[in-house]
Amino acid sequence: KSTRCHSTSGSATSVATQGDEEEGLHDSVPTSYRFVVVGLIALALLLCNADRVIMSVAGVPLAALNGWGAKSIGLVQSSFLWGYMLTPLLGGVLADKYGGKAVLGGGILLWSLATVATPFAATASLPLLLATRAVMGLGEGVALPCMNNLTARWVPKAERSRAVAACMGGFQSGSMVGLLAAPAMVAAG
Repeated sequence: KSTRCHSTSGSATSVATQGDEEEGLHDSVPTSYRFVVVGLIALALLLCNADRVIMSVAGVPLAALNGWGAKSIGLVQSSFLWGYMLTPLLGGVLADKYGGKAVLGGGILLWSLATVATPFAATASLPLLLATRAVMGLGEGVALPCMNNLTARWVPKAERSRAVAACMGGFQSGSMVGLLAAPAMVAAG
């Protein structure tokens, strides 16, 4: 929706768009709620990156189990990025149009389904595993644009750098968590 206001003299024209109206949204949101939003984004990004790196550890025993060589392991590692490279720009466009919450929720759903399907795909065939990892990448590719969209909508300008830093801290912590958890998960079978 957009609202146009014209002065009767014609000397001044003011156009207020939906984005302008939403720009002030963060001003009316209690600080504690903004912290919750930022914390949830950080948690989503932690899970995003943890899912991504677990195959770095799990790929070695998986390759040994299936008799895959270095080329196959390279394909498995890169297949995530086949999907990931396609969705950041699309994720930004969709987040601006539909909102970061809805797009991030869809991305989380997609990458979670791919995560659940990964062990089944790995035992079925290499091409199915590659496709599953690419789908995971498709889902995760929207995460960072959605983070920017959500922080711009919910966090005042003066607090955004800290909010993005907290979210990216979650993202980077995901690598650590995933790499620490993966050996235990592989050992548990």
